[in-house]
Amino acid sequence: MPGKKRHYAEAFLNHGFVNTPQLNGDDRPQCVICLKVLTNESLKPSKLNEHLMKRHPLLAGKSRGYFEGKSKQLRGIQFGSGGMASEKLTAAVEVSYEVAYRIAKSSKNHTIAEDLIMPCTKLIVSKMCGEDQAKKLEGVSVSNTTIRRRVDDLAADILAQVVAEVKASPHKMFSLQFDESTDVSSCAVLLGYVRYIHEYSVKEEFLLAKNLKTTTKGEDIFNLVNDFLGMHGLEWNNVQQISVDGCPAMMGGNRGFRGFVQRENSDIHVDHCALHRYSLASKSLPESLKIVFDQAVKVVNFIKAKELNSRLFKELCKEMGQKYEALLYHTEVRWLSRGKVITRLFELREAVEIFLIEKKSGLAEYFSDPHWIAQLGYLADIFVELNKGNLSIQGKCVTVIHSKEAVAAFIAKMKLWIKRVNRGVLAQFPTLDMYLEGLETENEPDFTEALKGNIADHLGQLVEKMEEYFPDLDTTNMGWLTEPFRCLDSQVDDDDFPAKEEFIALRMSEALKIDFKEKNLDAFWIERLQDAPTLATRALNVLISFSTSYRCEQGFSTIVGLKTKKRNRLDVENDARIALSTTKPRIAKLVVDMQAQPSH
Repeated sequence: MPGKKRHYAEAFLNHGFVNTPQLNGDDRPQCVICLKVLTNESLKPSKLNEHLMKRHPLLAGKSRGYFEGKSKQLRGIQFGSGGMASEKLTAAVEVSYEVAYRIAKSSKNHTIAEDLIMPCTKLIVSKMCGEDQAKKLEGVSVSNTTIRRRVDDLAADILAQVVAEVKASPHKMFSLQFDESTDVSSCAVLLGYVRYIHEYSVKEEFLLAKNLKTTTKGEDIFNLVNDFLGMHGLEWNNVQQISVDGCPAMMGGNRGFRGFVQRENSDIHVDHCALHRYSLASKSLPESLKIVFDQAVKVVNFIKAKELNSRLFKELCKEMGQKYEALLYHTEVRWLSRGKVITRLFELREAVEIFLIEKKSGLAEYFSDPHWIAQLGYLADIFVELNKGNLSIQGKCVTVIHSKEAVAAFIAKMKLWIKRVNRGVLAQFPTLDMYLEGLETENEPDFTEALKGNIADHLGQLVEKMEEYFPDLDTTNMGWLTEPFRCLDSQVDDDDFPAKEEFIALRMSEALKIDFKEKNLDAFWIERLQDAPTLATRALNVLISFSTSYRCEQGFSTIVGLKTKKRNRLDVENDARIALSTTKPRIAKLVVDMQAQPSH
């Protein structure tokens, strides 16, 4: 519960304090001697007198008239016409904002300014420049509450800029991505990003981080987003597409978020994140390979679960001159975990076998079975390839076209691998192939045929699952967008008027051919809004669409660092906005706004 707001009284001038009203309407006391601004909670005679006695003990007996004189001087400083004192006060406020911005940008505690930054700064200045120069830093307010307010101001300014850019976009449409997760204090947090056109390029920007206070149903998520858009004057009619994860609360067509959104605007495409679909498709494993994978995880857990085992294994790896000294835990929710875990286990298999034998563990028998090791080698290879595919559709400003092409290419590669495996060729799996080459040839026929069958079955399952989760991967009909001067003329239908007319005029222009080669795809189609509005609008609708919720997943990693066990009551939205936004706050404007507030 927020504390009771206190109000300034004229009697507080007897203790050397005037009032400094804030943008939010709060009264805050400012010392007329050192110019330090205290918190609203400090508006008590006892608190003000404590400051006077501790900071300015020699002035404790001064009359009210003395402080009134200082008050007039302070008023002159605040409203002076460009004098040195006014410049110093402006600089102090500006520095306070800059420090707060850097603290939030690096996801640090607000108290670090008062506890570490300012003491160190004073020490450096006093040693290098002298005590007189260090005393000038007294006017810079960097208390915990001051940094909190500065962060709120900075975040509000960033949000105002983003909303203004979205509204001013030459292409009025924008796309969104949302994801929900639970933080360290068990609060459900909804994270959102927006993608829109700004200054001849597609821009992605942080939009919101809101707590879902009770349930996390589709209606709760929709109401929260709807209220946010309405508060900032953004309309559902301008939303082109939304990317979310595949849970029922998000993708449900009736009571899910998608259902509520499409009742507002049926033209909005609400898509299941490509990364989530890719991850789900990648989980397919035949029973024989699943058994090997589960056994590998047991081996890792046996060594990693106990600290003593981990330390002993580390020393063993050092003695054997291994490249790595530790195994990696498998984490189901991390997309790249399987590949990293199995690859590391395969690379350290000799050390692992020795360790398990020394510990007299029955798990050691796996490492004396060439067939088991060969299957482990294949899993390392295929998981590495799956991880490469996953990484290829991660990142900023990844388009729907790029994601479709990347997944289609991976499916085509797997179909090729199936053909090669059926012919007995395993060179496409280097870890497995190298292991088999090192075996005695007389042992090889015992299991290689069965292994090849397992591999072919697994690849076939992966292809089937990928095609199930990605039913529409054909991008050949998008040539008019990606290669308008090289694609077939039939890419735009003759009956599609006026798009066909614009397409003909565009393809006949030599100047635009040169323009297309020299500029990126975003800039080219943004410029076409004037001379080919129908085609350009269609192209930009595709380019601004999110294919994944990668930015939200990345944002949650930042929030993990922001909201820790020691800061479990923090409302992360403003800190997250500064940490995750590319838009920079207008600190000079904030300083002017702050200085425009008079003291009483």
